Amino acid sequence: MNLWFPRRIMLNTWDASRPVGTRTSHGLVNAWWAMWITTLVVGRTGFVSCRTAETAAELYVAAGDVLFADVTGIVAAVLAILVVLSLTRMQNEKALRGPVLAGEPVPAVVRDHR
Repeated sequence: MNLWFPRRIMLNTWDASRPVGTRTSHGLVNAWWAMWITTLVVGRTGFVSCRTAETAAELYVAAGDVLFADVTGIVAAVLAILVVLSLTRMQNEKALRGPVLAGEPVPAVVRDHR
């Protein structure tokens, strides 16, 4: 659950934050989640390899794994920042539009052409 729930919670928050009548892709959230999972798996593998390495060649491979995990961790962090910025923007837009009252027509989907 600790690997799946962060994505599920973020997608629920993402969908709830969209202004009514708009659509947004989950691509950014999915990219962040994939890089985060990759960092966890490769980092774990690299650190286990470091502990069990007995030769210089094994240490070299393990160090490469740890370095790759660090790079994917940096990418995951940048994507997390972008997710938070996008989420904040969507919540701000939704707040500025005000509440949708019962019986009011829901606006048509607005397509952003930026």
